[in-house]
Amino acid sequence: MINGFNPESGSVRTLSRLSDQSAHLNSDYHSVHSSISPSRSLTLSNAQTVDTSRHGNGAWCGSREIFDREYNILEMVLALVSERKEARQLATLLLSHYHTFAGVIHSQEGELRNLCGMTAAALGALRTVSAAASHLIRQKVTNQPKISCDQSLVNYLTSTTQHERVCLMKVLFLDMEDRLISDEILARGSIDHLTVYPREVAARCLELDAINIMLVFFHPGSSLSPTPEELTAAIDIAIALRVFKIRVRHCIVFARGMLSLFYHDKILTGR
Repeated sequence: MINGFNPESGSVRTLSRLSDQSAHLNSDYHSVHSSISPSRSLTLSNAQTVDTSRHGNGAWCGSREIFDREYNILEMVLALVSERKEARQLATLLLSHYHTFAGVIHSQEGELRNLCGMTAAALGALRTVSAAASHLIRQKVTNQPKISCDQSLVNYLTSTTQHERVCLMKVLFLDMEDRLISDEILARGSIDHLTVYPREVAARCLELDAINIMLVFFHPGSSLSPTPEELTAAIDIAIALRVFKIRVRHCIVFARGMLSLFYHDKILTGR
C-alpha cells in the first residue's frame, strides 16, 4: 500500500499507463514540431493555429490531433480523483493557462495550488504523473550507451526545466564512456544574470568520480546565445577541471525547448 493506493487496483494501473503516455506525448510533440538543423540547434517548425473553442478559450499552436490527445489525457488523469464534469472544467482551465500537457504537469506546484478548482487530490495526481514522466524520460537518457546532443536530451532538458523562471546552470556528470552519472543544478540566478563558482563544479566532479561533464545554461527567455558571464564561467570551469584531467564535453544553451552548442578554444583545451 503506497500513499493510500492499492498496488493491485485499477486506478494505479491506469495512472501508470497515463504516465507512460505522458512521456511519449512529450517526445511525440517535439518530434512532430521540431527538427535538428545542421548546426545542431533545435528549431520549431510546421506549427499551425487550431481553434480550441470547444475546450476553452485561447489558441493552440500545433495540430488538432495532438491537442485532442493532450486534452483527453489530462482529463483522464483528473478523472481518477474527481468527477468527470469537474475534470473537464479543470482540464480546460489548465490547458488555457499552460497551453500543453507537459506545461501542466511540469509547472510549479505553488502556481497550481492557486488555480481555481484545483484540489489536493488533483494536484497529487498531476505531481505523480510528472514524476513518472520525468523518470521515463531520464531512463531514455541514462540507458544510452553514450549521451549526446540529440532529441532524447532535448526532451530530458525540457522536462527538467519546464517550471524554471530564472537563469541556471545544470551540470551533467559523465563517466569515461560518457554515460550520465548525475544531473544537478549548481548555479541559480535571476532572469538575466547568473553567478557560477568553478570550485563547486570541480568538487562535485571529484565526489561523483566524473570523467567528463556537459554544461547546460538555461535561459528563461528565447535567447540561444551565451552571455559573456556564461562564456567566462565555462572557460573558468574548463581550466579548473584540467588539473584533474576532467573534460568539458559540450557547452549548451537551452531555452524554450531549443538547444544550441557553443565552444571556445580555452574550453576545449582547458588553458
